[in-house]
Amino acid sequence: MWCRAVLLLGVMVSAVACNLSLSGLLSSSMVLQRGTEANIWGWADPGATVEVSVSGGDNATAVADARGAWLVSLLPRSAQMGVTIVVSSDSGDTIQLDDVAFGDVYLCSGQSNMEMSVSQTGCYPASDMSCIERDEGLRVFTVTKNAQLQPVGDVTSQAPYEWAIAGPDTVEGDAWTYFSATCYFYGSHLRRSLLARDIDVPIGLVASCWGGTVIEAWSSPDALATCGTSSAAGAAATMRASAQDVDLTLARRTERSDTDPSTPSSLYNGMIHPLLHLKLSGALWYQGESNYLYPGLYQCQIQALFQDWREKFGQDFFVEVVQLAPLEGYDYQWLRQAQAAVQRLDGAVMVTAADLGDPTSPDGAIHPRSKDEIGRRLAHAAVRGLYGLLDVEHTGPTLESVGVSQVGKSTVVLNMTFSHASQLHVHGTSSCTTCCYENPFEVHLRNGIILKPVYIVHADEGVVELTFSTDVEFTVLTYAFDVYPECMLYNGAGGPDDHAGIPASPFTFSLPPPRWTTVCRQTYPFLYAAGEGRYGTDPDALNYCRLDELEAMRRDRQYEFLLRWPEESDVVMWAQTSNPTVSSQVEGYEPISVPYADFRGLALSMSKMCLLDGTADPNNFFYAVGTYRPWKLVPQEQAGLPGPSERMAQRQVELAVFNGVVWRTVYRQDQFHYFAPNEWVKNADTPDATTFAVLQDLEQYRQGDGKLYFRMYWPSSWNWWRQTSNPAVSTTVLQYFPVQVDHTDNYWGGLQGNNTLTLLEGSVSDDLWFYSVGSFTPYMDGIPAWNGPVPQVELYARGDPLQ
Repeated sequence: MWCRAVLLLGVMVSAVACNLSLSGLLSSSMVLQRGTEANIWGWADPGATVEVSVSGGDNATAVADARGAWLVSLLPRSAQMGVTIVVSSDSGDTIQLDDVAFGDVYLCSGQSNMEMSVSQTGCYPASDMSCIERDEGLRVFTVTKNAQLQPVGDVTSQAPYEWAIAGPDTVEGDAWTYFSATCYFYGSHLRRSLLARDIDVPIGLVASCWGGTVIEAWSSPDALATCGTSSAAGAAATMRASAQDVDLTLARRTERSDTDPSTPSSLYNGMIHPLLHLKLSGALWYQGESNYLYPGLYQCQIQALFQDWREKFGQDFFVEVVQLAPLEGYDYQWLRQAQAAVQRLDGAVMVTAADLGDPTSPDGAIHPRSKDEIGRRLAHAAVRGLYGLLDVEHTGPTLESVGVSQVGKSTVVLNMTFSHASQLHVHGTSSCTTCCYENPFEVHLRNGIILKPVYIVHADEGVVELTFSTDVEFTVLTYAFDVYPECMLYNGAGGPDDHAGIPASPFTFSLPPPRWTTVCRQTYPFLYAAGEGRYGTDPDALNYCRLDELEAMRRDRQYEFLLRWPEESDVVMWAQTSNPTVSSQVEGYEPISVPYADFRGLALSMSKMCLLDGTADPNNFFYAVGTYRPWKLVPQEQAGLPGPSERMAQRQVELAVFNGVVWRTVYRQDQFHYFAPNEWVKNADTPDATTFAVLQDLEQYRQGDGKLYFRMYWPSSWNWWRQTSNPAVSTTVLQYFPVQVDHTDNYWGGLQGNNTLTLLEGSVSDDLWFYSVGSFTPYMDGIPAWNGPVPQVELYARGDPLQ
């Protein structure tokens, strides 16, 4: 029976009904991947022999299995158009596909900014559709939205056609239907770039996208499990699928379900899984707005998604990700940093849209219209990264190094060297207000102050020079790291509307975390003796001293000290049976000393917002261990680390585990350095660093009663300073300079020797002995601190070189 597919009123139908059928993804005018064994697949009567004939002499056969599913793989073909494919079965059914092309096929996926149609954006910033032209070598297909709880094997077209040649009549559909503007402009620019170099390769574009959706919905259970976000136990095992084992029996069930499209794996099941037999050159991804609150988790998820898709498709295809455009009022800058993690995968790139904000977009500021420019940037990245054409600039200026030098006593000069920096210049972003009157660079100092440095762009050298004055160490340098960047660095010519240059993606550059060496610790009621500058062997012990080694810690003729007082109100202690690094549930919780009412009787468990979290509410992450991003309780507050919820953002947090003798520090984090998902080990060889973790070792600390005993501590205040005199041998303080000094009561001015009441004290040039280190005698049942007695005092010295 002849079942030739024909185009009737724009809809592909069969002339007569027959038992032989093809996947809804296969039709006349389609593009199959060149240079590889492209697949043709479908259904027939069980046991039927199916033959696929390709004009030019390529024939292949398959036998339908017990479910009626069959698949044939064609011999690799070079780029060409006008191919006819005839599929027939021994039952007499025949289907003919006309004008098939072999070229490069791309999958375009994501949420609404990928879904946004050509009819909504036009050729913005131009107000017409003059850039939309018919191109026989550019073909498009739009997958119907379909959320499913179980994998299905087939799709239908959301457009009133299946595959179609791109042109004004096929891509300018209704809003949010067809065809994806980002996807179309990518294909259009790619075709033009290749044709300009005498490379005529047909391009096929498959848009599979759904607005407002989260990355979890597009991820398979296997990908979810990689980042610890599986929705149900055993889901990965029961729903696992691969390109070699797609359950085509389910493929006839393509009707829409009532499943929420934000359900984990639902869009993978309904809109990605049915495509797994399609051979691809690459995949484009524009998504993240719905996940912006969890950038740390997203950093893992975006890598897991593409690693898993590549595995499921059985191909290491090229990956391109669009970094989010700005939206006033939304802190996308941390999500943008997370998106950049995809570049850790081989053959994966990111292009930025951080300069393409569009506050007057008719479809809302979250949907910028500059999809033509995004398509151009994506195409350039592919022309260079996939096609190997080196005459195309494919990325914006890329930071290669930061040189630090000091001029005079307090002037610091940073020289940032960039690659891909031809014609390096600054330019205002789309719809900017202050534009480049706003400095895109910020320098964050150790004391929390943020400076706007003077900057000079040396275009010929690819260097940006920053100059600022400070006596305090800088910790972080940021560029365009704002909610709405106003000014950015570009190569090429012009700015975002000139379609010539490409901007540098926003970035942060951090100095390595400082390393502090424990010099002395005293815990009341223990008292030192006069001259006892060395005590104990374990720097984690409650009492330990190495004042006799201070001379070796002098750096550049000076010392840098940190004096702090761990108070009972800053510490929580508890026990639990569950190991928080492997469990998202708390078991066997036993409070020991929990002074905060809002601790809510909980202990640590795995979290999506940080490594570990002690808060019941999954949308909060107080008591966080391994925070992925800064936190602040109120907008006016300086960002830091989440601590007990009724308190302000913290400077530092530590976690210790009891080993049966002493508390062993297993984690420390300061407010300038952040963790990544599954980063259980950090700076393991430098336990004195302000950012440190050996959390993979927790199980070895389990005690005889089966519990793990934890102590969590937020240092609330300290004195941090420099001086040139060695307090272990000098009774005066020389060249004192405060770095971050919280307490100046009682004649504070650095540390000096005492040896009458205490080893060291900080009440300079006075008979008082506050700020005591190594007290010989009690002071009101404690150790004299800045304004009274405390149960413990700790002194540290910097153990790393000055910048």
